[in-house]
Amino acid sequence: MNVLIVTEPNQNWQTFATWYSVFENIPDANVAIRCIRNKETPMELYQWAKRLNIPIACIGRQFQDNFSNRLSIARNVPVPCLVLTPLTMVLEKFEKPNESFIANEHVIFSNSADEFDNWLNAIQLEGKGFNDPENTYCKEAKEAKKATNLVSYKKGCGRWIDTLRGCPFSNAAGLATEDMTVNERRIIEMWKRMVNLYSATA
Repeated sequence: MNVLIVTEPNQNWQTFATWYSVFENIPDANVAIRCIRNKETPMELYQWAKRLNIPIACIGRQFQDNFSNRLSIARNVPVPCLVLTPLTMVLEKFEKPNESFIANEHVIFSNSADEFDNWLNAIQLEGKGFNDPENTYCKEAKEAKKATNLVSYKKGCGRWIDTLRGCPFSNAAGLATEDMTVNERRIIEMWKRMVNLYSATA
């Protein structure tokens, strides 16, 4: 399977967390990173990806909405293809879905190369939205009561919220709370496992 992580320059550790979750739970995946340029210009851009030999390229923004940009970038990736965003993690072994196309604001999966073009045309020419607005394919970690393999932590994880500055990996244990969901606990545990590799490569 091919995994494409679509990110931006100011989402360095978040992208690493997404990549690491793929590395652990889809070990045979061919992973590539595409970084959409914005006004942010970090001094060292994704050094860890270069040191770990993960293909990465910076590209310009083609569309105003992020979903269309992901579809456009994914058109050039062989299928089956799983497209992930930062703040999204794979928490357990990933089984390839049978559906030809699944999407929500965090994740896109396609078994058919034509589906990327079909949905891009539907959005840009017909004004349609993606086909899973309730995020049934990728749950929010704070909201899902049961363990799921794909989660977003855009709405937070334990004491961590996305307005906090700095990488949470080394302080992961201190971010835990008693009322966390099972998915939040698994994210915290994975953050702990990332510390050494991130420190050595970032």
